[in-house]
Amino acid sequence: MSTVSFVLAVVVAVTVTSPVVPVDSVNPSGNVTVLAIDETHVYWSSYIGSQPQFEVWRAPKDGGSAPTLLSTVVGPNNAQPFGIAVDSEYVYLTLPDIYNSNDPPEQLRGAVHRVPKAGGTTQPIATVFSRTIAADDTYVYWPRVAADYSGELIRANKDGSSQTVIAKEIGPIAKP
Repeated sequence: MSTVSFVLAVVVAVTVTSPVVPVDSVNPSGNVTVLAIDETHVYWSSYIGSQPQFEVWRAPKDGGSAPTLLSTVVGPNNAQPFGIAVDSEYVYLTLPDIYNSNDPPEQLRGAVHRVPKAGGTTQPIATVFSRTIAADDTYVYWPRVAADYSGELIRANKDGSSQTVIAKEIGPIAKP
């Protein structure tokens, strides 16, 4: 009696229904720095050259159409996009001036901006040195530097109003 061994190979064909848009059909002009997603889109920001200027883009998660430029904005000083969050209406970005992160807390510069997800004018909602941000259905959250360099966690309305410290001494935000 002899034993026979064999290998069965299965080939599966896959059809892509939403092709990725070729790179040459879009012309984002900066370096991608931050990325966020929602149910239908991917959002990102890019920093443009040596200017404190950034672009906010979006593209469908399933591909198939070219990315959309939502806004182009000049940030404060030497700010660069560092943090990004999305909610049902806006894309939020933190723009810390990273070249002055060793300055005393009262001299740290930066901003939080929001851009409508459909595109339009970028709105500054806070002047603060922060590198990250989060949003839920009601509020926007970011850390800020306290006078002793310890971090504070801020909760604010979506327009930046009613800023409230919800946690203190969360850790350093900038280098002392």
